[in-house]
Amino acid sequence: MSQCFYEIIVEGQLPHNWQNWLMAQTITHQRDGNTRLLLEFTDSAALYGLIARLRDLGLVLVSLRRCSSITADGG
Repeated sequence: MSQCFYEIIVEGQLPHNWQNWLMAQTITHQRDGNTRLLLEFTDSAALYGLIARLRDLGLVLVSLRRCSSITADGG
């Protein structure tokens, strides 16, 4: 299976120690107060599972973007 890379931005600042729990490669706090997650998945079910987890936490999804690769400068 090929891997897909995603950038997810949520409102608020998530703790860095949630990185493993959210399956994120990185968690970055942005200047606007939001949190940027960089992720890598091999199937869409894992992505949908993470989106459900964010929903269950009551987090507001600002954006979700598929990237060609994961980089620190924005995908």
